[in-house]
Amino acid sequence: MLRSPQGETHVIPNDEVIKRDITNLGKDRYRNDVLVGVDFATDIDHATSVCDAILEDLIEHADNDIDGYHPTTVKDFDDSQITLAVKMWVEEPRPIAINQAQTTVLSAIQTQFDEEDISIPFPQRTISERESR
Repeated sequence: MLRSPQGETHVIPNDEVIKRDITNLGKDRYRNDVLVGVDFATDIDHATSVCDAILEDLIEHADNDIDGYHPTTVKDFDDSQITLAVKMWVEEPRPIAINQAQTTVLSAIQTQFDEEDISIPFPQRTISERESR
């Protein structure tokens, strides 16, 4: 039985552990990928650099559990947005530390995106009508 940093318990049979590779995410820290959606019209390079600057600032000037980061990347093109993966290391892999770090980062991103006029989209659908035959 393994417990994840989010508090989930995973039961893995011994024969499965022997057959598979095991990834150690880090004994004393945990990487959390926070997903953020931006509008398709967004300058991706600008949005990713804004996210990275926020992480740098939080690491340098704030009292939190964020211990480092990997550069922000494009995760996916979804139905209504481009999804960015904001990747941060959390100093201690406890659920409360992970949740607090995520809240801190998302709040800072929302504030900075508002200032930079970067749009966080909401789901949209385009409706069209077929011609009758």
